[in-house]
Amino acid sequence: DTLDLSAVPVLRSLTHLPIIVDPSHATGQASLVKPMAFAAVACGADGVMIEVHDNPARALSDGKQSVTPSEFDEIMKGILRSKLSSDANIKAGSIRDIGRELSTVKTRVKLAFIYDANIPEEAVNDCQSSMLEAGFDVAKIEIAGGEGCKSIEKYQMLISFLIEEEISRDDMIVVMGGGALCDLAGFVAASYLRGIDYAQIPSTLLAMVDSSIGGKTGINIDKGKNLIGAFHTPRLVFRDIKLLRSLDPAVFWDGFGEVIKYAMLSKPVYELVAGQADTDLDLEAVISECARFKYEIIMEDFEDRGIRKTLNFGHTLGHAIEKASKYEVSHGMAVVKGMALVFRI
Repeated sequence: DTLDLSAVPVLRSLTHLPIIVDPSHATGQASLVKPMAFAAVACGADGVMIEVHDNPARALSDGKQSVTPSEFDEIMKGILRSKLSSDANIKAGSIRDIGRELSTVKTRVKLAFIYDANIPEEAVNDCQSSMLEAGFDVAKIEIAGGEGCKSIEKYQMLISFLIEEEISRDDMIVVMGGGALCDLAGFVAASYLRGIDYAQIPSTLLAMVDSSIGGKTGINIDKGKNLIGAFHTPRLVFRDIKLLRSLDPAVFWDGFGEVIKYAMLSKPVYELVAGQADTDLDLEAVISECARFKYEIIMEDFEDRGIRKTLNFGHTLGHAIEKASKYEVSHGMAVVKGMALVFRI
């Protein structure tokens, strides 16, 4: 009737199969199911299997170890909040320190470094050098960013790259780029070997304030945007605001579509941007406040079934505008147009 959870990391090193812990049978007591479930996930289990009964006292068998549906919901929400809190590693600094920051997540593993072709070579080299100095083995690949990269073809190309580089489940993907490339790489991480860790280095304002936070990943198909994807939270989000200096002005200001959305939803964001001239904006403060607001929302509704839907303000019509324009209208501008149409309706 006991379970040695120290076996979980040992099993992790021996198999690529999901590791599921059954706290109901392991403890035999409903009162111990919750702490055992939390401990199992903390030790690295992929999931838990819990017995649920509408009325455990009347169950024909296993009633003593069964929980009610409401107790089950409480357990799962608690596990999700705990996992989000441990995974929400959002930091700011210089990309020359990225190796040290990645070492707080994993050490001595191989990194699949995916980077946007538009990022200056010096920044890419600084990142790679920092990773190597921190003791990582690095395999890198360049991808042209933008909405066009969120395709099945690019997805298959990256999967093939990981296989060729013999990336294992213990290794990690590091992606440096805008929101579209990070979406693609995140979905690759979510699906390769049933899921491996990844980290994001967002290089655009849009990615820093929005897409790098919350675990949404995906690719587009002919029928629409983000129709294939998964929720997969990055182990680290590391931003270096100096990366924004290299952006085309149109790409930089495109990110303000999402900032305007947050200003509509959050008074602190509004107060940071309302009436401010371009040169007077405290950009780091704006990014931090947008990230803080979004993180608080996803802590309550990670899977986008309730309050998180408010973050989609302007996006339903915005995505339609993007698709109708064959993605010639950028995401940020499409969101602004979508919000404007919502107000007209």
